[in-house]
Amino acid sequence: DGFVRAIQARSGRDNAYSDEAFGAAMKEFKIFFNRGQVPKRKELLLSRDANGTLAVLYGEGGHKQQAGRSLMGTLSEERLSRLLWLNYLAGDKVASEGARDNIIEGIMEFVERP
Repeated sequence: DGFVRAIQARSGRDNAYSDEAFGAAMKEFKIFFNRGQVPKRKELLLSRDANGTLAVLYGEGGHKQQAGRSLMGTLSEERLSRLLWLNYLAGDKVASEGARDNIIEGIMEFVERP
């Protein structure tokens, strides 16, 4: 899976990610994605809260308030969620240039408000 490979690539460069707790979090993260790819017109939402807890949700798609989303699981390992977001935001080779542009645009809209 692309998410797992990206996290492993970033974590392999730093000994801070070689402990047992991070390894256990990676195993749990892999379980979330053992169902294969997300079909077209469906959505996979990754949410990171202020404490770094990652929530993974799967939805029917669309912008309806009750879009039929289900929680696949949560991970409290802050380092894992940080590496996942850095995959979209940091460095020369990001997972999705479009996603990075949209995230930056949203942040700029927020901070530019009076």
